[in-house]
Amino acid sequence: MKESNTLNPTKKIILSFYTIMEERELYLDENFSDKSLASLCGCSLKELDRFSLEEFGLTASGIISMYREQHC
Repeated sequence: MKESNTLNPTKKIILSFYTIMEERELYLDENFSDKSLASLCGCSLKELDRFSLEEFGLTASGIISMYREQHC
């Protein structure tokens, strides 16, 4: 992953919300979705997925699914 100090402000916000999602285990709520995460980040789902693919090689829904599989 890129160093956070080289990311633009939107990417820093998205990365922060991925961290919050993990720490608070928001992915365990069956109603939590990639759209929910995009809304929390204040960006479009397209922008969230673009960042997620660049940084992690998965879409936002793929990351949420991965967390659910690991913790359920």
